[in-house]
Amino acid sequence: MLLSLTLILISAFLLGQVMKKCKLPPLLGMLLVGILFSPYILDLIDPVILGHSAIIRQFALVVILFRAGLSLDIQKLKLLGRPAILMSVIPATVEIIATTILAGLFFDVTPLEAVIMGTVLAAVSPAIVIPQMIKLKEKKYGTERGIPELLMTGTSANSIFVVILFTIFIGISVGGEFDFTALIGLPVGIIAVLIGVILVAKFPMQAKPVATVASKIWIPAEIMLFALVGATINPELLMNDGLTAVSLILLVLSVRFIGVLIALIKTPLTLKERLFCGFAYLPKATVQAAIGSLPLLIGVNAGGIILSIAVWSIVITAPLGALGIDFSYQRLLEEN
Repeated sequence: MLLSLTLILISAFLLGQVMKKCKLPPLLGMLLVGILFSPYILDLIDPVILGHSAIIRQFALVVILFRAGLSLDIQKLKLLGRPAILMSVIPATVEIIATTILAGLFFDVTPLEAVIMGTVLAAVSPAIVIPQMIKLKEKKYGTERGIPELLMTGTSANSIFVVILFTIFIGISVGGEFDFTALIGLPVGIIAVLIGVILVAKFPMQAKPVATVASKIWIPAEIMLFALVGATINPELLMNDGLTAVSLILLVLSVRFIGVLIALIKTPLTLKERLFCGFAYLPKATVQAAIGSLPLLIGVNAGGIILSIAVWSIVITAPLGALGIDFSYQRLLEEN
C-alpha cells in the first residue's frame, strides 16, 4: 500500500507540474494519473486505498470548506455589500435551475436527480479562482473597484451555499437503508466553515497561521482527491456520456454567465469588467471532485451519470476558466 501511495503522490505531483508549465491547472494532471492508474487501465492503485477513497474525499471536502471559511471575511463581505452576496447566490441558483430543466432532456433522470446534478455542477473552484485573484491584486489589475476581492469572497461563499443545497437535496433523495457514514463529510464540512468564519472574525491573528497550515495540508489532500476521483471513472462510460455531457455543461455555463451579469446589475463595473467576472466564474474542480461521487456511493439511480458529468465539468471548465482569466484580465481590467 505504501508503494502505491508513494507512486500516486509522486506521479500526480509531477504531471501536475507539467500541466502548470503548460499554463493549465495542475489538478488535471492529478486527475489523469488517477484515470491511468485505475483498475480499468494500469491497475496500479492498491485496493486498500481504493477502499478508503470515500473517507479521503470526505476529508478533502472538510479541508476545502474550512479553507473557504477562512477566506470568507465577513467584514469584507459587508464592505462589498449587495454584489458580493448576489455573486454568491445568483449564478449558482440559475445554473441549478437550468440543469434541472435541461438534464431531463439529455439524460433519463428524475427532477430530484437533476437538481442534485445541478448542485454538483454549480460550485466555482476556490482552488483555481483565489490564487488567480491574488495574482491580480499583486499586479494591481481591477483593484480600484475591488474586483479580485469581490470574486474571492463570492467564490468562497458560493462553495458554501452550493454544498448546503447539495446536503439538503441529497438528504431528500435518501430512502430505505443506507450507510449514513457516506454523508458524514457534509455536516462536518459545514461546521468547519463556521469555525473558519469565526476564526477570521474574532481571532484574525490566530487565523493566519491556521490558514497556512490548512494550505499545506491541502497539497497532499488535493493530489489524493483528484487521483482517486480519476480512479473511480470507467473511461469507456465516460466517453459514452461525453458528447451529451459536454453539450449540457456548455449550455448551463452560458446560463451561469448570464447569472453573473444579472448579479452585477446596478454596480459601477464596466461591461468589460463584468465580462471578466463571468470568465472568472467558469472553473469547476474541487467541490465537484469532493461531492461528485457521493450520489453514486449512496445509491442514487443517476449517480453514475452525475459522477460522469462532474468529471467532464472539471476537464472542460478548469482549463477554460484558468486560461480565460489569464488571457483576458489585461484586456478587460484596468491596471491601477
